Amino acid sequence: MSRLQYFLTMLMCVSSAHAADLPEVSGSGATTTYEACRNAIAEWARAYDPIDMQTTLTGPVQSSGETQVAQLYVRLVYDSEGGPEPREANIECTVGPSGISVTDLDS
Repeated sequence: MSRLQYFLTMLMCVSSAHAADLPEVSGSGATTTYEACRNAIAEWARAYDPIDMQTTLTGPVQSSGETQVAQLYVRLVYDSEGGPEPREANIECTVGPSGISVTDLDS
């Protein structure tokens, strides 16, 4: 399993208790949802010590009640023995009352 697959597996296993450690999401716009997702990914990725992270919103943010869903392209670069090691994925990030969750759209 690649680092990115492991990382995304860990993200998908995050419970609302872990999500509670992240900054509170306020507002309801697409920018707020994108920033919440990006901040959550950055926080969770910190344990893997990335040297670079890029995220791009790849479609409109969908809303249903108190839940917003955003699709993002995520590129993480890790420092490995052989030099920089880029990993990328298309993900779906759900922000709702119970926290933030991520699903890998590439698998």
